[in-house]
Amino acid sequence: MKAIFELLPVRSLITVNELAQKLGSNWNTVVDYLQLIQYIQDQPRVVSVRIGTRRYGWRRERSKGER
Repeated sequence: MKAIFELLPVRSLITVNELAQKLGSNWNTVVDYLQLIQYIQDQPRVVSVRIGTRRYGWRRERSKGER
């Protein structure tokens, strides 16, 4: 998955076909990963909170209007 981020250009565009070819993957897999990345980026941040010496708890930040 890290390779997708490294191959995505900043100032230009790349097609799914070009990205799939450079990754050595198929079109469907690349589309699935890109959709997952977009979905995650649209969600509130996930935060880890230390609860003790060796344990962590996980939560998501509140979105606007959420109590």
